[in-house]
Amino acid sequence: MATECERLGVSVVTGHTARQDVSFPWIGGATAMGVGDPAEIVRPDGATAGDTVLMTHSPGAEVAGLFAALFGDHLDVADDTVERADARLEDTTVVGDACAAASAPVTAMHDATECGIQGALVELATAAGVSISVSSDAVPVPEDVSAVCADLGLDPWQVSSRGTLLVTVPEAHADTAMAALDARNTPVAAIGTVSEGSGVTVDGTQVVHPGSDPAWTVFSALQRDAAARSP
Repeated sequence: MATECERLGVSVVTGHTARQDVSFPWIGGATAMGVGDPAEIVRPDGATAGDTVLMTHSPGAEVAGLFAALFGDHLDVADDTVERADARLEDTTVVGDACAAASAPVTAMHDATECGIQGALVELATAAGVSISVSSDAVPVPEDVSAVCADLGLDPWQVSSRGTLLVTVPEAHADTAMAALDARNTPVAAIGTVSEGSGVTVDGTQVVHPGSDPAWTVFSALQRDAAARSP
């Protein structure tokens, strides 16, 4: 990696090492950072009281898609449900959606990766020192995502959903941001509000950060089961 980065003129400025009780189906990863005008950068710590919270796509979409793709034969759900979940892996980037949402004066953005939208909401609130209130009825969970997660015993709110973007935007400009996302055919919903205070409540009940993504434990178990079934 160092040799290739040197060839491309890329500076390696930091690293991250993690140990998980799984054998990953991929062998590496990287984060690339660009340089830009600080005034145009939307950080995850800018949520302000009075903002509306928007969410693209759905909770749990990435994990549902990944498990459907890798372990579809092990799932006790209909074949067409597995196929629909698998197809969600085509929507695991937030770049285009983030650029579209930024056509409005958004205050913060955060992708719902490890620990899902529940973790991401807590991170948004903590970073900005605000309170976020969410209505579960406003959070769409597609039938295929719900079915796959239920079969695996996973809460779609707590598992990685790469491609799902959380956005905070002043209430007066929420429609502008949503229209920009609609123009990309990106599913988007207004799921909550930002106020003074701290923490995250869902339907009036405070929730905490999951701490770790429960999908990894299930992934490990399925991987061992698949290996045991192999001839």
